[in-house]
Amino acid sequence: MGYDPGVSFHAAVYSSKGVKLAIPSNKGEGAYNVMQAVEGILL
Repeated sequence: MGYDPGVSFHAAVYSSKGVKLAIPSNKGEGAYNVMQAVEGILL
């Protein structure tokens, strides 16, 4: 997870599913919301 003004990033590894996921965003917020939506589909 990281943060700089105007950008955000969230990454996770779901080894049981064989998935590595990285979500970059060009907004200060938003990557985490996308990650939650994807997790809802994966899990």
